[in-house]
Amino acid sequence: MNNNDYPHADLTRRIIGCAFRVYNALGPALPEVVYKNALQIAFRKDGINHEREAPVRVFFEGEFAGRFYADFMCEKVVVLEVKAGKSLVEEHELQVKGYQILSKKPVALLLNFGPQKVEIHRRVETRFEQSA
Repeated sequence: MNNNDYPHADLTRRIIGCAFRVYNALGPALPEVVYKNALQIAFRKDGINHEREAPVRVFFEGEFAGRFYADFMCEKVVVLEVKAGKSLVEEHELQVKGYQILSKKPVALLLNFGPQKVEIHRRVETRFEQSA
């Protein structure tokens, strides 16, 4: 599967482009919140509809069990989790996987504004594409 075969490839390309713009302008070693603030500005300027700290409600056996907040929900189809650390680890992957599955979104991006570069991990769940 090449990059153009992924669901919402154009949108994820735009999101990743915003991440590179932010990183190229600000560089490494800043707090995560600064990158999130800058991404929000870049999304607005790029015309990407987004919600920051998007609430996702979790139900168990038909009853409300709690909620979590995804860093961003872009165009109502991409869950975006932002990190600013040395590198991504399995815990981050599991976190974004859980967010994606519970929010039933077809695409999730995990971005890390690391010390050397922007790390990007993309998850695709085609079973959620119809509900997007």
